[in-house]
Amino acid sequence: MTKGFTLKSFILIVGILLVLALLILTFSNKEKDLSDVDIVEDFYNQYINNQFVDTNLITEDLKVQLDNSDISAVLCSSSFDDIAIEKVETNNDFVEVYLKNLENPINVYTIKQDGESKINNIVCTIPLKDEYIEEQEEEQQEQQEEEQQEQQEITNEIIIPEAAKSLVNLAKNDLAQRLSVDINNIITVRLDDVNFSDTSLGLSKPGEMYAQVITPGYIIVLEVNNKYYRYHTDKSSVVVFVTED
Repeated sequence: MTKGFTLKSFILIVGILLVLALLILTFSNKEKDLSDVDIVEDFYNQYINNQFVDTNLITEDLKVQLDNSDISAVLCSSSFDDIAIEKVETNNDFVEVYLKNLENPINVYTIKQDGESKINNIVCTIPLKDEYIEEQEEEQQEQQEEEQQEQQEITNEIIIPEAAKSLVNLAKNDLAQRLSVDINNIITVRLDDVNFSDTSLGLSKPGEMYAQVITPGYIIVLEVNNKYYRYHTDKSSVVVFVTED
């Protein structure tokens, strides 16, 4: 009788211990299941503090993308200087990351892979232009239009600074090909040294991403047969045809 009782007690105790073990394991697994906000915040803390990415937090597609991109693909900025996380919060289908000195949040998207959430896409939202820069560009544009009218009788090339000569030549070559004219018949009537608010060179399009950094460049106005053509450039080698004025 005693042996039977002891065996039953032993089986009961073992059963209780197994149930407790399963409960502890289940609770432990739930604790390990990070939310999307936790995953994104962990990812950005690693990247900002150690310039390191835990590949377990991102999809293979994003890993390939980041391997072929600079830091602006993650930080929407070209520098680690004075970068810090202010807050990370969920917004319906994505997570918003607010960084110090970045005007708009970064939108981070996650997907489920093998039962785990992983970061799949990082989107830099286009911030509103700095008011001072926007006013400066508007004033330069107005001044350019006014002075273009005064240039109707100009036949001589303006003096081009040495630093801008290669960019002016690129613009002239492009216009010569567009119009099928001799490059010697193209006159530079205006050259403005400007600071664009981002890498779009003042030509941002809705829905497209640009590095939000002040980009020094030029606005070049060329004249052919009393018609004016405008180009925006950076200060290295990017020359963009804007419009016929």
